[in-house]
Amino acid sequence: MLTMYRPLMSIGTVTEAWSSVSPTKSFFGMTVDQYKEAVKPCYDIRAEIAETQRRLKSLIAKRNDADAAALKLTKNVVHAVKADPTEGENSPLYAAMGYVRANDRSSGLTRARAPVEKKKEETTTT
Repeated sequence: MLTMYRPLMSIGTVTEAWSSVSPTKSFFGMTVDQYKEAVKPCYDIRAEIAETQRRLKSLIAKRNDADAAALKLTKNVVHAVKADPTEGENSPLYAAMGYVRANDRSSGLTRARAPVEKKKEETTTT
């Protein structure tokens, strides 16, 4: 049975059966060789898709490498801004780069609340 879910399987089955059982007979106005040539784009496009997917994986790896190098460079630039005597951690430049200035940071001290005891309610059954 022909199916759209597995077109290559259906095309391959028809081609093999036609080639082995009635290779000289014409169907739908074409020979088995003409049929093979007519369905060749199905295989060619899939090969092109596979090549494009391999190329995409390669480009993604290159992009990730470039991003890692750029982030490392960016990190070093930020450290240089922090270490610069005229700029530092409290400079407007440091804040403009998206970082929290040292003077703007909270101390981090938190005080835990005393636990609230729940009153036990006694219920009586009658």
